[in-house]
Amino acid sequence: MRHAGRAVPPLARRVLIALIAIAPPALCCRSQSPSPPPLPAGPRPNVLLISIDSLRADRLRCYGHSRDTSPHIDALAAAGVRFERTMAVAPWTLPSHVSLLTGLHPREHDVNKSTSTLSPELPLLPTAFKQAGYRTGGIVSGPFMGRVFGFARGFDYYDDEIARMDEKRSHLEFATSQRLADKAIEWLRRYATASRPDRTETRPFFLFLHLWDVHYDYKPPPPYDRMFDPDYRGRANGVFRPWRSIFEGAPPGADRDVEHVRALYDGEVRYTDEHLGRVLDALNEMGVADSTIVCVTADHGDEFYEHGQGGHQRTLFDEVLRVPWIIRGPGVGGPRVATTPVSNIDIMPTLMELAGIPPPSEQLSGRSWAATVRGETAEATARPCFGETHYHWTAPATHTEGRLVSVELDGWKLIRRLDEPRFERLYDLRVDPGEQRDVAAANHDRAASLRKLLDEHDAKGPRYRAGDMSDPKTRSRLEELGYLQGEGVPMTTSPSSGPATSQMDGDPGS
Repeated sequence: MRHAGRAVPPLARRVLIALIAIAPPALCCRSQSPSPPPLPAGPRPNVLLISIDSLRADRLRCYGHSRDTSPHIDALAAAGVRFERTMAVAPWTLPSHVSLLTGLHPREHDVNKSTSTLSPELPLLPTAFKQAGYRTGGIVSGPFMGRVFGFARGFDYYDDEIARMDEKRSHLEFATSQRLADKAIEWLRRYATASRPDRTETRPFFLFLHLWDVHYDYKPPPPYDRMFDPDYRGRANGVFRPWRSIFEGAPPGADRDVEHVRALYDGEVRYTDEHLGRVLDALNEMGVADSTIVCVTADHGDEFYEHGQGGHQRTLFDEVLRVPWIIRGPGVGGPRVATTPVSNIDIMPTLMELAGIPPPSEQLSGRSWAATVRGETAEATARPCFGETHYHWTAPATHTEGRLVSVELDGWKLIRRLDEPRFERLYDLRVDPGEQRDVAAANHDRAASLRKLLDEHDAKGPRYRAGDMSDPKTRSRLEELGYLQGEGVPMTTSPSSGPATSQMDGDPGS
């Protein structure tokens, strides 16, 4: 059974956050932003990077959702910079997180299949912070984030104990945010205080947290399971495969069932937000909130049958690619909303520049938005935002493998199947943000220009070569989650583990 989170914040605090969150975005954009707080003199700022698995931007209150799903995330947005349109480069966990931590596209880092592992030569964000004198920590909870894939490299401490849950403690059955927050607070108590003036050690910290609970199955613990749809009495229970099959073919009552699944998803978001709030409260209690850059994002979203699918990984529509990106802390000018479309490969160079760390010698594909975050310059011109997924589709009489790719620029988006050139869809996002009307036939020149961008991007080829993961326990767990050869579920990729310990100095393992 999942365990409930801590008590809901005091009413006054919740009301204040709600009022901030529902302020019209246009109003936020028009308001005069105060000067950004200066970077701390001397030591570099701490950095807390938080990735929430499967979190759609549009299910957060600060991104326009009607439900109060995210009071703590909303409070971050109200005090910092919120990127209105951030596009993930892949619609599933492994390649998207590799891109987040490398500033490279999946085409470049070559991590595109469920059994791939990171190339040992691939430069990672924690390595850059470690080389700059930071103490680095990572605490993760999803199976694709385990050290077996290579994510531990560059971390002094990498805790993937939750990500390695055995068969009796499935990720699909148990909530993990409370345990992860407990681990994060323990790590911060040990190392965040080391950067305070009353301690002898002055190293700043870089901490990466990966929260899993928003990912299906949607089974939030009480009271979050009934928080947004208390009167439902139907058959949808948020278990992924059953509700996927229930809605295929649009049986009677499906709309009401889908709405309940959305409510369960929103309950997972609220539950995760509560425990994220505990971590943020700990920063305040330890006296390091003002010297810590907090960055919240996600690897991808989830579909709720906007285009006939549930879950993620199989399409490249907004519901799986548009993710939040919120940043608050020293040197960040806000509150402000940045409206230029950006990619999640831009997060690595932005955090490095904000921390005063030179970019790696290897050229990144991501662009730093640090000047925009600091409020120093107007927003830069948009660049193409690329997306891709490798899929493995097994149906009763067919077997298909291939690559689905997309590019978005200037309010237009093209989606293509590289293995089937006749499959091509063009959407005018300015008038059709839900991507429901293919307008390729009436816009040949626009489709051709975007097709050229995709061809040029694809022609670059891999800059690194992914390895292959053969650990039988991990493969079994990925199969359980539906990522290897489940019906209608595509395959995906990534490399090996690093020297990071899963023990805090002098402590037994977690």
